[in-house]
Amino acid sequence: MEDTVLIPQLQEDSNIHFERFSDAFKSGNHSPLNEIRKSALESLNKLQFPTIKNEEWKYTSLKSLLATGFNLEAEGQLQNFKNLLGKFPSKAKNQLVFTNGMFSEELSTIAKNQAFVIADAFKSYDQQQAIIETHFGKYADASKEAFVALNTSFNKNVVLVHIPKNCSVESPIEILFLHDANTHAVISQPRILVVVEQSASVKINDRHLVDGAHEVFANVVIETFVAANANCTISHLQNVPENVSIVTTNKAFQNQDSVFTDNVVTTHGKLIRNNLDIVLDGSNTEANMNGLYMIDGKTHVDNHTSVDHKMPHANSNELYKGIMDGEANAVFNGKIFVRQDAQKTNAFQSNNNILLSDKASIDTKPQLEIWADDVKCSHGATIGALDEDPLFYLQARGIPKNKARALLLEAFANDVSRNISDENFKAEIEALVESRF
Repeated sequence: MEDTVLIPQLQEDSNIHFERFSDAFKSGNHSPLNEIRKSALESLNKLQFPTIKNEEWKYTSLKSLLATGFNLEAEGQLQNFKNLLGKFPSKAKNQLVFTNGMFSEELSTIAKNQAFVIADAFKSYDQQQAIIETHFGKYADASKEAFVALNTSFNKNVVLVHIPKNCSVESPIEILFLHDANTHAVISQPRILVVVEQSASVKINDRHLVDGAHEVFANVVIETFVAANANCTISHLQNVPENVSIVTTNKAFQNQDSVFTDNVVTTHGKLIRNNLDIVLDGSNTEANMNGLYMIDGKTHVDNHTSVDHKMPHANSNELYKGIMDGEANAVFNGKIFVRQDAQKTNAFQSNNNILLSDKASIDTKPQLEIWADDVKCSHGATIGALDEDPLFYLQARGIPKNKARALLLEAFANDVSRNISDENFKAEIEALVESRF
């Protein structure tokens, strides 16, 4: 049986590390933000990191990851980060860069004189106090989740993306998580707070870039608040080397008439865990979740989603698709809760998977928990090999087998990519799909 394990440094001297970090807090040691951090540290010392004994982590073992001797204070080399940036030319008006988990104003590009705010929450605390105190730590619960507690205690700064009322951000905001693992095993803990006010809209795209062969663990926490009649889309591209593990926790809270969309595409990595929890706390809300994982080798991907319908006349749409080859394995666990007051709910959930290898595997568990009686809800999952009938049909019309196979797999994957509204991001994903097959 698997024993409970903690990251060694946190067992031995978490308080020492915390004091070093707190010295750098610009808002003062007695600020509400620092109190949240201290409370998270207390929770971290009480909580156990999940093992396969936990139902939510039944198919994903963290033993190897948590036993790794990560360097909590490895900041990396500036030149290595600049070299990584050079490999990803971008025309984004706003590009936010994290270096080993720390927000880098030097490497980021933030347009001037714009109507919305992108800022280090600690440095801008006095100007953004009301927004930060209202939302920071309110959706990601450090008292219950070990990875949230770890991030809340030890993230080096928090980036606030605040879109004010009636502001429409036309160009997507890019977020780059850069990791320099040339000399140490690195743990990075980016923290992002997205607040989209009434009738505002924004699109955010994030990805990871890595330099170095030592182990990397990115523990990312994103809190998102979407106010009435607002629209927010967050898209994640996870295409990293085999020495990289990622745990992303994305907590979204929606008010009435709002729309929130989360897109996640995973193509490579060591261990990837995506936790997506959405609360629909208003009528006429809409939540869209699109996931695509195309993995091979020994990559392990675990997508856990939860949608909580609290109010009537709300919609949620969830489509996750996977293609597994080699010895890759995937997990999908999707939960939909419909509360008693959430009449007239429409909730759709689907998970479809193709196994291209006898050694590839998928564990899928779609779930519905319904307490209202006037709803339309459906869920389903499929697992199988590539369908031979359309493959034969294409070959009978003169298309070579390899080309026919690629066409079918691309069509299967593009069911997800066509739901992505950002045309540039969608084109990149479709190009990745085409190159893969």
